Amino acid sequence: MDGSTLGERRATMTFITAADEMAALRRLAKDEGTTKTAVLRRALRLYRMATERAAAGHRLVTVDKNGAIQTELLLP
Repeated sequence: MDGSTLGERRATMTFITAADEMAALRRLAKDEGTTKTAVLRRALRLYRMATERAAAGHRLVTVDKNGAIQTELLLP
């Protein structure tokens, strides 16, 4: 499910992006068997979660299978 529910207010947005970014969005949607809109909704939820956690003083990192930090995402 993409996070939307029936009865919720909807808004439409149009945006301009670089051709390579649109190609990446199309590829993600195709690979996941979903729509570009669903990919963007998930990306927005992830970004909101990351910025909220960062504002609360948490770190967003990737770890390997042994639990060692591999990368850290630094947000403004």
